[in-house]
Amino acid sequence: MAVQQLDAQTAKSLVDRGEAVLVDVREPAEHARESVTGVPLIPMSAFDLERIKAAAGGKKVIFFCAVGARSARVAEAVHAAGVTNVATMKGGPADLRAAGFDVKTG
Repeated sequence: MAVQQLDAQTAKSLVDRGEAVLVDVREPAEHARESVTGVPLIPMSAFDLERIKAAAGGKKVIFFCAVGARSARVAEAVHAAGVTNVATMKGGPADLRAAGFDVKTG
C-alpha cells in the first residue's frame, strides 16, 4: 500500500478531530523562519523513528516540509520500517496557514 498524500485542509480536519498529528521534517533554519504552533520538529537529516513513534502517540502521523518532497521520503521510510499509519502533506507552511493552522514567522 502506498503512503497517502493529503492536502492541508484534510490534514487540518484530521488533526482537529484528534485522529492525527503533524510532524515537521524541515531543517532547523527553515523551522526558525516559520513554525506551526504545537508541531514537533524532527528534521529529515536527523531521522529518528523512535521520536516519530513517540510523537504519534498511536495516531496517524502526517509529515510536512516546504513543498512535500522531503515529507514524502520520510513517510515512505517510516512506512517501510513498519509504521503504516502515516501520510505526507502536499505543500508547506503557507498551505497550513491557509487551512487554518497557527503558523508563526520569525
